[in-house]
Amino acid sequence: MIFLCRIRHRTDGRWSVFHAGHDPDVGHIEVTACDRQEAIRKMRGEIRCRLCLDNRAGQLHQTVELKFEPDDEVA
Repeated sequence: MIFLCRIRHRTDGRWSVFHAGHDPDVGHIEVTACDRQEAIRKMRGEIRCRLCLDNRAGQLHQTVELKFEPDDEVA
């Protein structure tokens, strides 16, 4: 499954990843971490967790792909 996200490098040096919540299964998500890779890892984990909690078919969502909007700016 592919989820559209935004990633921002904040002025305090931390990274934030946002998912707007257009998918009814996961809703709005925002995660923050000290580095970019950790923020991306946290977002994938949070989406997987929400999909598993809402999963009515008993199917695990191992492949969570994040697609980033071209908005990689300091916030």
